[in-house]
Amino acid sequence: MEFFNNFSSDSILFLITYFIICISSFHLGGYFKKIGLPTVTGLIIVGVLVGPSSLNIIDKFAIDNLNFLFDLSLGFIAFAAGSELFFKEIQGSFNSIKWNTLSSIFITFLIGFCLVGLTLIYIPYFDDISTTIKFYISLLSASIFVARSPASAIAVINDLKAKGKFTSTSMGVLCLSDFGVILLFAVVFSIIKSIDLGSFQFYNIIIIIFEIIFSIGFGIVYGIFINNFLNISIKKYFKYFLIILIGFSSFLFASYIREASVSLLEKEIIFEPLLICMVAGIYIINRTNKRLEFLDFIQVSGKYIYVIFFTLVGASLDIPLVLDVFEFALLFFLLRLISLFVSAYVGGTLAKDDFNYKILGWTPHITQAGVSLGLIQIFQQEFNYWPNEIINQISLILVSSIILSQFLGPTLFKWAL
Repeated sequence: MEFFNNFSSDSILFLITYFIICISSFHLGGYFKKIGLPTVTGLIIVGVLVGPSSLNIIDKFAIDNLNFLFDLSLGFIAFAAGSELFFKEIQGSFNSIKWNTLSSIFITFLIGFCLVGLTLIYIPYFDDISTTIKFYISLLSASIFVARSPASAIAVINDLKAKGKFTSTSMGVLCLSDFGVILLFAVVFSIIKSIDLGSFQFYNIIIIIFEIIFSIGFGIVYGIFINNFLNISIKKYFKYFLIILIGFSSFLFASYIREASVSLLEKEIIFEPLLICMVAGIYIINRTNKRLEFLDFIQVSGKYIYVIFFTLVGASLDIPLVLDVFEFALLFFLLRLISLFVSAYVGGTLAKDDFNYKILGWTPHITQAGVSLGLIQIFQQEFNYWPNEIINQISLILVSSIILSQFLGPTLFKWAL
């Protein structure tokens, strides 16, 4: 992490400057709420204004130094996502969650694959890409289509204090889908990489399954540790700050395991910190007597963490980049919306949900953020040997599509609620 690897007085200055901006963003976000926009959208807009794309108060170098705040926030956000899965509360919605989760993963993937494939075949802009690579890109893009941002949905739900079957079902589907998308992308990626290099290796899939099982196991360990930590009598706000740091430690742990495995085994072992923190949240909510205290931690800490996270998301956005490929970004965004709508309707039909849920069930899944961007980064790094800068063009379009989702997704979900 850049902040810790190259720690200096400048790093402290960047951090202080950013926190001052966050205080302003916190208050400005309230004004956006008054005019009918979700607080999340307001925070992203403030981030864009202070970032390199506008006033450049926070430049690209500063953002690189502050990247650790993404991990700090994502650990908390995964805790919050896990806390939404209180099994006794969603027991009545289990059938709906089951069918909508399966549909949101597999139908979104299938429809996305077909639509992206047809786009690559029939639009002249992509004529230079070989048929084989078009097939690979369609598979990888479709798996990225499945990724979504529970952080944005949670922030909108907290913003509106929304409750009810639609809310709990949506969060259940979002959280369980996060399990699925990580596995789906890993399997698709490993298969394509092996075939593309001429050596399909089945043991890669075994390693992926091993990583997921161990991530779940470490999540339970984290849950037990946090449960015991909550028994300590210290000031509430200090205790909550330390729990956020515990979530952050899962990212440091995963990074250490990844580096150590490369050094010792010459093979990356990747434990998923989001999965670890999400499982920890699920464990505390369902298997301990600390549910109410943990929910208070989520509610009290959330309003500060979301300001830090979404303002930095906005500052990181490259708006000129969106304008360069806007027509294709908009096309991919619309293709994803179609796949989400079809998957929500199919899932709702199989679950025998109300008609309104079938029609609106796609809205919580529009926004994409950290997971999607991380998958694109892997995609870009691992296939950069493809000819004619194909990978950079597709990555640019996918990233720009995600930027559109960050502006439109929270607003559409708020409308649905």
